[in-house]
Amino acid sequence: MTFDLLLPYNILKYKKFCWTWKTLPEREQSKSVGLVRTRLLNAGKLSWDDLVDKGTGRYYTLQELGFDLQGNRLVTKKLAKNVMQNLEEATIAPEKISDYLLKPNTSKARVFLAAFALTPNDGDFLTEGILSALPTGEVIEKKKTEYGLKFVVMVDFKGKNGHTEKVKTTWQ
Repeated sequence: MTFDLLLPYNILKYKKFCWTWKTLPEREQSKSVGLVRTRLLNAGKLSWDDLVDKGTGRYYTLQELGFDLQGNRLVTKKLAKNVMQNLEEATIAPEKISDYLLKPNTSKARVFLAAFALTPNDGDFLTEGILSALPTGEVIEKKKTEYGLKFVVMVDFKGKNGHTEKVKTTWQ
């Protein structure tokens, strides 16, 4: 047998467990996933998809889920270099810059001109600035999509005029 043949059964078993777990009293729920995780699940702060690494079946620790031992949200800054895999391979398609961000006579181009003194010819400068700031950027959102993990990262971008501002970037 291959892993692919076992996967559908495991998913069905997992979904059945989730449904059964929800019908139990909180005291019984906490025996399987712990009191803090139970409270976070019941409060809607966590979903079952957040709780377990689907590849290994391992429960994430509360810290990995972004909570302390009492269930309070941690306020630590998540740096892209600590969260995103293959960060050194990150690229920006030139057309994203030329046809979207710096396209002449668009609102985005006007913002980049006003804030950073960038013109439509500064695509390489913008690309290099974003990529160099990415490792120390703050991951403000991470979610699963049909195409894989999507990250929203705030980077500190320094324009040609020396002005530095946070720029919201999205990576998939």
